Amino acid sequence: MKKNKKILIGFFILIFLIIAVALLFRKETNKKAPHSENIETADVARNPQSAPAWGIDLSHHNGAIQWNQMKGKNLPDFVFLKATEGTHFKDRRFENHHKEFSQLGVPCAGYHFFRFNKNGEAQARFFLDYTQPKKGDLLPVLDAESHHSLDSDDIAQKNIDLFMETIKEEIGVYPIVYCQESFYKKFFEEKYKGKIYLWISNFIQEPFIDYDIWQKSEKHQHPAFKGRIDYNLLNHPRTSLQNLFIP
Repeated sequence: MKKNKKILIGFFILIFLIIAVALLFRKETNKKAPHSENIETADVARNPQSAPAWGIDLSHHNGAIQWNQMKGKNLPDFVFLKATEGTHFKDRRFENHHKEFSQLGVPCAGYHFFRFNKNGEAQARFFLDYTQPKKGDLLPVLDAESHHSLDSDDIAQKNIDLFMETIKEEIGVYPIVYCQESFYKKFFEEKYKGKIYLWISNFIQEPFIDYDIWQKSEKHQHPAFKGRIDYNLLNHPRTSLQNLFIP
């Protein structure tokens, strides 16, 4: 009798285990596949390069360039040129500077000085129409620095997103974003972390956040210019210059 009781208990335990396993399998197989819109876009490519690289950024404010001084150690590895601002301003020196640097073999691209209170899509199309970026060019830049056109964070965020998505729709990738660390954390980190190349301005110390380009100084002396210019360093152990071209 005792033996039969043990067999019966063992039988019920086995049945219980079979049912538990079956229910667990059913739960796993019935899980819904995640919606595509919830799958985060893969990070942008980053491949270190062995050699350091430096660059400059210019606007019409920097005046004329003495092109005979753009050679040897004074020839930058990359250049960003102000192209547009808002939906009303085109930099008069952009086209000539772009042509001259291209002939020197220096990768260059335009940047757009962003107006936070203006429609982001309209700004992006104004910028694209003037600069005409294409495959193989250095990535264009959204210059989202702090200035008086910032009315409210909500309006700013909406227009930033419109600008970013319009650029991506047209050239297939997001632009490089230039800003201060505080603006990155406020307007870009949550939605664009890992999806953009980041150009951070900090004239006091190296940025504390992961960056791809560091605007280190606004007082760089270069023999091709009468005044001081901005000096930038590629974070070459993190990102190669080749990563920064439109694929």
